[in-house]
Amino acid sequence: MGPARPPAVNECAQQIIPSLILLFDGLKRAYAAKASDTDDEENEEDDSDIDEEVLSSDEDEIDDASQEYLEKLQEKVTRSSTQHGFNVSTSIQDGHGDHRSDDDGDDSEYDANEETPLECYATPLDSDDMNQDEYVVFKEVMQNIERTDTVWYRALTGHLTAEQQKALQEIILLADQRKAALESKRIEQSGGYAFHSQTVPTSFNFGGTLLSR
Repeated sequence: MGPARPPAVNECAQQIIPSLILLFDGLKRAYAAKASDTDDEENEEDDSDIDEEVLSSDEDEIDDASQEYLEKLQEKVTRSSTQHGFNVSTSIQDGHGDHRSDDDGDDSEYDANEETPLECYATPLDSDDMNQDEYVVFKEVMQNIERTDTVWYRALTGHLTAEQQKALQEIILLADQRKAALESKRIEQSGGYAFHSQTVPTSFNFGGTLLSR
């Protein structure tokens, strides 16, 4: 950007990296939640297969017992009404008939597990075929700024607290790990070998010195 950078951007320079740190922290939590949901769904599918087998046998036993009870109850009502001079007729009806009211119909259209429009919205980063990673892009952008505009780079990083510097280091480290994972996946898909052992730098400096390469 250089001299063409809007004055408003210069004014909020010290807020940019802390805001991005917060954003990446939320993104990391979102990825962890997504992975957890995937594991839960797989476990639920396995459990549901077992439950269906158990329930199917239990339901047969319950249906038989319920039918026998209803038949005895019908006989008792008929016998009692005859003894007392009442003309009462009884019949066993299936409880699966359609007796829903309008309110029931409205409720049936509501699904608590249905995704909201925002949750359904997909970006290129959501695609499994996407070979670009937001962490890697961030690191490359930071390296480019550091290389081409050291003054701006110092303005972005020179004020960071020790805690913020540590968080930024973790983002850069995660970028290297995710880049290695993408490369491993690409090699596997092309029929080659995946190398899982990667040497990743663990220390970084800020305020004008180079990021890890």
